[in-house]
Parts: sequence; structure tokens; C-alpha cells
Amino acid sequence: MVAADMVISANAFIIFLGGFETTSSTLAFLLLELAAHPHVQDKMREEVLKVLDKHEGKVSYEMLQKLTYMEMVIQETLRLYPPFPSIQRVCTRAYVVPATRVLVRPGTVALFPTLAIQRDGQGQSSVLVRAGTVVLFPTLAIQRDGQYFDNPDAFVPERWGQGRPAPPAGVYMPFGDGPRYCIGKRFAMIQMKTCLARLLPLVRVSPAPRAPPRARPFPADPRSPLTLHPADSTVTISLL
Repeated sequence: MVAADMVISANAFIIFLGGFETTSSTLAFLLLELAAHPHVQDKMREEVLKVLDKHEGKVSYEMLQKLTYMEMVIQETLRLYPPFPSIQRVCTRAYVVPATRVLVRPGTVALFPTLAIQRDGQGQSSVLVRAGTVVLFPTLAIQRDGQYFDNPDAFVPERWGQGRPAPPAGVYMPFGDGPRYCIGKRFAMIQMKTCLARLLPLVRVSPAPRAPPRARPFPADPRSPLTLHPADSTVTISLL
């Protein structure tokens, strides 16, 4: 019975965390960007009204699939503000990191016993990751890397448009990657699209009055222990 209670508690926790907190934090960042980019907001609203008109004003699964520009906006928000700024994986077998060349001086003490340094004949070394090592991937840093995205700190939904080249594998990971990526990905997208499809036809989002200039991308709250939250999520919402 104790084991069953633990399973129920664990599932309740992950549903609350994965299905509520991450979606709300992503929408908070998205609304901040819409307030800062009114042309993006207007284009989203125009698309929603047009698609709603074709579906008798009803929000449905089929209707949500037609909101292609909205999906681009959500994808760009997730690129700049992944709900989890880093993810972890356990190395299942020994792996030499390719093209890694580090100089190891005599007397160097290894701080990470699960990592090993392999020397070659020229005195250069490469990093060997042993099986069982927990590897952390800095999702936020990778997704804002200019090596993979042009103008990486700018909010540009059009970079996800049809015909644009997709980023390399393992670069865009807001829902994780590999066989254990987030199983709630589709649910999260439907949840966010539904919220925006209901909200945008009714209201306009704009910067808060007398709000001081803020850095871009919008900074995250350093007090958030696990997921990414905006440090300041104040906007003005007015009825249309």
C-alpha cells in the first residue's frame, strides 16, 4: 500500500509540475514578448479570428492545428525561454567527446572521478565520459547560441516558418530529446494554443505604464529553483 501511495503521489506531482507550472511560465514569457512586439500580436490575433470564422467560432483540436503562426510564436518562446534551462541524462556507455582537446599539466587533480583524461603522443588529451556519469545539457545556453541561430537573442517567430532550415539535431530541446523526451509535449501545445485562442480575440497586451526598459531576452527570476520564470511579468491587459 505504501508503494502504491508513493506512485500516486509521484504521478500527482509530475502532472502538477509538468502540466501546470511549465505551461504557465511559458505563457508568461510569451505575453511579455507580445507586449513588446505588437505586430506579432496583431498577426496572431488576425490568424485566430480567421481560423475561428472557418470553424463556426468553436475552438477544437482541428481548429488549433490550423494556427500555424501561433505555433511559430510558441516555438520561438520555448527557444528563448525553455521551461527547464537544463536537462540531465545518464551516460550508458563510455564515450570520448569528439574534437575535445585539453592540456593536462603534471600534477593535475581530477575533480570528477567519472571523467577521465586520455593522452596522445603529442601531450594533448581528450575527455572520456565513463558509463554512469550524469551529463547536464544547458538547454537555455544552447538555444541562444549564435552558432546555431541567427540573431539568437532576438524574438523572431518567422525563423520557424515553412521552408526555413531546421536547427541541427540536439540543439532545440525545450521538451528534452531522445526516447525520453517529454510525453506531455502535445498536451502542452494544445493547452497553450487553447488559452491564446480564447484570449487574443478579447484583449490586447501592452507594456505596463511607466515600466523601465528591460534587458532582452527578458531575465528569469533567479529564485526559481528548477523551472524558468520571468523576473518581472507585469503587462497591461485591456479589452478590445
